[in-house]
Amino acid sequence: MFQLLLTDSSFYREFMKARKAVNIEIGEWQPEGDGAKTREISYTLALNYSFGPKFSLCVERHRYSKQGQPGLKHIVDTEVCNGNIPYSDTFFVSCRFCLTRVAHNRTRFLSTANINFKKKCWGMVQNLIERNVGDALRTHYTHLDQYLKEYLTTLPTKPKRTHRSASRLRRHRTQSKEATTTTTTTTSITWPCWWSTPTSSTSTTTPFPWWVCPSTPSIASRSSSTTSPSPASWGT
Repeated sequence: MFQLLLTDSSFYREFMKARKAVNIEIGEWQPEGDGAKTREISYTLALNYSFGPKFSLCVERHRYSKQGQPGLKHIVDTEVCNGNIPYSDTFFVSCRFCLTRVAHNRTRFLSTANINFKKKCWGMVQNLIERNVGDALRTHYTHLDQYLKEYLTTLPTKPKRTHRSASRLRRHRTQSKEATTTTTTTTSITWPCWWSTPTSSTSTTTPFPWWVCPSTPSIASRSSSTTSPSPASWGT
């Protein structure tokens, strides 16, 4: 998820183009002295308003928190400044992205946003800005959600485990546990193979099967069949 959304990936560029953004410039992450990283993104975004400007010059400044742990969690704070729109010098939008690993193939993505005013403005103007920015944020993340789901459908999926395969897996685990237990209880046997006979006069000469050998057969040889493995797998 981090590679898709927070690097110069083809997915992110295609998503921005779908959002009618042009002149996309994505900077590289640059380390800072406190352990954090920063980068800057700029683009021109087309606007769909019936009146007013038809495009906006946007600059995003990203800061990767030093609290992030690659592979486990990522925390990125952003500041978005919009130009070429009315009252653009009175506010900016700050967002925080939190990516948390839930499983080996699942990530939780949480984003929060806040509108920060740099100077005072009329109450009616402030309400207008908050409403328009809120609508723009909801539209942005709705499109991002749809785009991510469409992208995930193109990825190869693991086959679902059937009832028969699950039964085989349980049977294999049971047999593996039994073989391991038997091997552990017979570690005092001194002969290496079943055809050897004990040297003590009080021992019997009955041949022992493969599972009393000190070395345990490999998992591959045990899982290939429910019967005893072939001689080629003895002692492996």
